[in-house]
Formats: sequence, structure tokens, C-alpha cells
Amino acid sequence: MNIRISKTKYLNGLQCKKLLWYIYNEPTAIPEPDEATQAVFEQGYLVGDYSKKLFSKGIEVDHTKSFLAIVAY
Repeated sequence: MNIRISKTKYLNGLQCKKLLWYIYNEPTAIPEPDEATQAVFEQGYLVGDYSKKLFSKGIEVDHTKSFLAIVAY
């Protein structure tokens, strides 16, 4: 099994192991976020974009790769 993990999924797993299980095994059982939660997500995207500008020499991890490939990076 080729499991891919993003920063968000990793943080989900730290906060709640059961949520991480659902993300990979039964993602349709997770309800869609409400408007307030979605607004928080949008702010997070803006912070991410700003951090890329602020730390332009930083390295963005490609979350489309497998977990082992990311760790080896």
C-alpha cells in the first residue's frame, strides 16, 4: 500500500488517531466543514502563501510522494 501523507493529515493524526484512520479508510464518513470552519481553512491557505513569500528560500515538501520518500528527503 502506497500511503501519502500531507502536513494536514500528519497534524490530524497527532490530534486524533481515529480521524487519521477515517481519512484513509472511510473518507466519506467525515462530514463537510461548516462555513466558519471553511473560513479558518481559507485563512490557513493565506498564511501558507504568505510564508512562501516570507521564506522564499525554504523548501516546500511535495505531499504527493509517499511518506518514506518525504522522510528520506
